[in-house]
This record gives sequence, C-alpha cells and structure tokens, in this order.
Amino acid sequence: GARAVYGVDVDVARLDRALKMGATRVINGSKEDISRVVMQLSDNNGVGRIVEASGAASLLNQSFSYLRKGGQMVLIGLLKAPLYVENVLADVIFKSITLKTIHGRRIFHTWKECERLLADGLVDVYPVISHQLPMTQYLHAFDLFITGGACKIILDPQN
Repeated sequence: GARAVYGVDVDVARLDRALKMGATRVINGSKEDISRVVMQLSDNNGVGRIVEASGAASLLNQSFSYLRKGGQMVLIGLLKAPLYVENVLADVIFKSITLKTIHGRRIFHTWKECERLLADGLVDVYPVISHQLPMTQYLHAFDLFITGGACKIILDPQN
C-alpha cells in the first residue's frame, strides 16, 4: 500500500538492487544528506514508515527526525551502539510514533505468510539472490557474505 518506497544505503550495488526491486528512489547516504532528501521528497512532512534494517546506530539516531507525525518505525537491524534521540520531545513524544521491534514476532505466521506471497507470485526474491552455491562451498559463501560480496546466498544441500 505504499505510494513511495525510498531505499537508503552507502553501497551502490545494494542501491541498484533496491531500484530493481521497485524502490521509487534510492538515497546514497555517503553522497547525499538523507534528512534533506527525505524531507524534500515528502513535502517536509516526513515519511509514514521507516524499516531500519542496517543496525547502524548513526542512521537510526537521525531517522527519528524524518518520521512524520503518527509514523511507525520498525527496527530489524541489531544495534551495536547506543540509541540516542537528539530531540525526544519533537521527534518521538509529540509525533506520537509507534516503535516496533522484531523480538516476539509471530514467526510461524510470518513463515506461512511469506510462503503464500512467494507461491502467489506477489514477491520476486530473485533480485536479492546474488549467489547459488553447492553446500560444499559454505565457507566461501560465508566469506562472500561477511566481506560484502554477496546479498543473499542459496546453498544447495544436494551438492
């Protein structure tokens, strides 16, 4: 139901992948002022939903400022640094935001819903699959993933 989807990253390959998967606009955080671009794209209202999947505390800390009143933020990324909101009154309390996290999610419901979306052809996952390797190459797969050389990897247990 989203009218516009903005992807934010610093990796050009991931930004290109986001465009292939239907993002309306991508923002390269190393070259553009994320807050300025988001506010410009939203007519200075802010966005209604933010899904933070990077776990980058610096990105998350600033993202509260470009969430609109009544907006929702979902935290998927695992933070390794403290969460800090510079202007708690203006960016959290007076905005009446909803904050959701992944802990305690309905995992079996999520799996079934994902299976349904895939089976019905409503989601194309192939653009995020960067490698398909035999299970025997699992060490290579982990190396690719850890070094940023892969997005999602399928390991084939038959090989």
